[in-house]
Amino acid sequence: MTEAENEARLQELYDIAGRLMELAREDQDAMRVEMHRVQALCLSLSKAHAKQLSHWDQTLRKTFVEVAESSVEPTRRAMEQARKDAEFAAYSYRHALRRLGWGRFLFACAISVALWLAVLVSVWVFVPSLDQLAARRAEVANLRAQAEQMSARAKAEFTQCEDRDGTQHLCFRDDESKGPYFDGNKTYRALWRH
Repeated sequence: MTEAENEARLQELYDIAGRLMELAREDQDAMRVEMHRVQALCLSLSKAHAKQLSHWDQTLRKTFVEVAESSVEPTRRAMEQARKDAEFAAYSYRHALRRLGWGRFLFACAISVALWLAVLVSVWVFVPSLDQLAARRAEVANLRAQAEQMSARAKAEFTQCEDRDGTQHLCFRDDESKGPYFDGNKTYRALWRH
């Protein structure tokens, strides 16, 4: 092997070492691949320059150990923080469950059942039955028929009247020539006809 080839391989070794330091911080799988390449290069160089390479091998090993330790420490700290966060979350969850408890759950269920019962009772009390609705419809139809009958027999003339207090009332014109009619305590008048 020539001196230029050795220099090229050494330069490649430096480049790989630099990449390894970057990869150690970013991607550990890629770092393993690069370390295998370094081992292969070291093997090929060791045959040519065993003494020189042993120094490089020690330097590289020391560098690899430093890089590995520097990349492992932040990961270890992050894992420790994640463990602490998980323990705190579990504690918070257990504490919230204990605080809620079965008593509060049953209380909430009882309130919801009471509300549903109140709705059902109010519907049962305040909403008329189908028979009552039919009776009311029949009564309305009967009253309309009576009103039509009365309006057909007598045509009344209505207006607004004001009494002594200034209160407005609906008034009709009566036929004064027919006079008032009495039935006990009630007074009746005949409607005026056109």
